[in-house]
Amino acid sequence: MIFSPHLLVGRERIARLRNNPGMTTYVALLRGINVGGKNAVPMRELRSLLASCGFSDVTTYIQSGNAVFGSGRPGPEVAAELEERIEQAFGVRAAVLLRTSAELADITANNPFLAAGVGVYLRLPSGVGGTKLMVDCFERRLGTRATARNWKTVTKLLELARRLRERRVR
Repeated sequence: MIFSPHLLVGRERIARLRNNPGMTTYVALLRGINVGGKNAVPMRELRSLLASCGFSDVTTYIQSGNAVFGSGRPGPEVAAELEERIEQAFGVRAAVLLRTSAELADITANNPFLAAGVGVYLRLPSGVGGTKLMVDCFERRLGTRATARNWKTVTKLLELARRLRERRVR
């Protein structure tokens, strides 16, 4: 599991990575949707919503609220619009935690279980079910929004973001 937003990478590093003008490849992590049959947001409809916002090359990954897309707009503006539009379209208040493909690459490269790094990473060999270290705990204690994704999902999202960037370069 990894948590977000500023738990993953220092704020200064995030600012440096986002100072790249032009089209940015974003990975959106929607918190608390499609969990236990609650807060339903169908991925097909989410893709349509993202495209209607003017984002390009939209793709989603599994049903837990992961999307990859391109935009020339700043991340905070994109996240705020997505939160508003998701609530309007689906009646669901979901925090949208946004990462660029460069930020996600940095997160995976700094996995402390592979090498020393910065951030909050949890290794839960028996699964998340028995731990008290849930997202709400981190949000309360650190006063920031958070979400969690398993390592397979993080690396798949990075792969999708890299493919999108490569298609744009060609």
